[in-house]
Amino acid sequence: ERKCMVKVKTPTWPAMTADELWEGVTSVSNPGRKRGRGRSIKKKVNLNRSQVIGKGKSGLVFPGLDGPALVGIKTVSIHKSETREEAAVEQPQLRRKFPKIPALQRGYSGRKYPGTSIGPPDPINDYVFEGFDTRVLDYKMVSHMTGNLGRKQSISTIVVTGNGKGLAGYAVASAPGGKTALRKAKNRAAQRLQYFERYNDHTVFHDFAVKEHKTSIFVKRMPKGHGLECHRIHKTICQIIGIEDIFIKTEGRTKNILKMTQALFKGLAEQETHQQLADRMKLNVVEYRTEFENLPIPVARPNQGFSRPDPVKEEEFDFDNMYYKDGKIPLKKEEDPLAYFKALPSSWKYYLKMHKNRNQALAKNLRILYDLEPSQEEIRFRQKPLK
Repeated sequence: ERKCMVKVKTPTWPAMTADELWEGVTSVSNPGRKRGRGRSIKKKVNLNRSQVIGKGKSGLVFPGLDGPALVGIKTVSIHKSETREEAAVEQPQLRRKFPKIPALQRGYSGRKYPGTSIGPPDPINDYVFEGFDTRVLDYKMVSHMTGNLGRKQSISTIVVTGNGKGLAGYAVASAPGGKTALRKAKNRAAQRLQYFERYNDHTVFHDFAVKEHKTSIFVKRMPKGHGLECHRIHKTICQIIGIEDIFIKTEGRTKNILKMTQALFKGLAEQETHQQLADRMKLNVVEYRTEFENLPIPVARPNQGFSRPDPVKEEEFDFDNMYYKDGKIPLKKEEDPLAYFKALPSSWKYYLKMHKNRNQALAKNLRILYDLEPSQEEIRFRQKPLK
């Protein structure tokens, strides 16, 4: 019989370093990185951190492996080490590589710059911007092609700064580094400050609409305590300016942050105060409030000292729709008061059942007020059958 020897190679996993293994799950191609695919990739974790090879929590010592096998001529057996047990109990806590940011100091999403505060602008000579705060509105990477360096990447930022008392400004800046771009934009915004009048230091003077490129905003003044009901970009700008109550509806390009910022600043700069309205129309300006039972409260008087005697005959003279351009006003649909009950057949059936008794509680209170409500004895007497 002939016997032959065949060499068989068993498949083995190739020896790879930890960096090579992490690169397989965290790497992103250059075209993908430009499109933002690398933002959600998890960071590498050093699994060997704070671990000493050969030392475990049990504190056992294995002779010949992590300890001497012989002490003199005596063979050492497996035993426990008290020093190792104490070290395992008093293991120091790991320090966070990135300190945890409080919830109120975070931005719009995660640890990204947009929405965060970067402090007041740098002082100019002896002037210090006391009480100012700067917020980042946009932070992104841009690139352009050059003749000698090829495609050159840089960071573009949009920031807004203000003191919360009507004084604010915004600016755009770009630089190769992110911190440099933020510093340039912050100091540039401090040189472009504007002052905006606010009605009672909490809202705008009137409703208005502004269109900037393909972005349109509709601003509506709100009573005290309503809050900021608007896009997060507009909310940040209003907080920097000092506006507390407002409603802003954004239409069109809602991701063009620069045009959204320009539209709001343009609308606030073009608004007309009540005193300017009184001087232009030569009429007294009054306000009606529900909490004051809709009594007319004087707000502004003409500086001429008199108002015109003839009444206003212009059809378009409506304070709510006076400041919309091109004669276009927003469509205000009236809400159906029975929409909640018409949603389901069972809700509509319940409404019809309770509709017949809708005024009984009020009528009972009125009868008690005028001493017309019968007593309990009289009610029981009326319920007795007739003989």
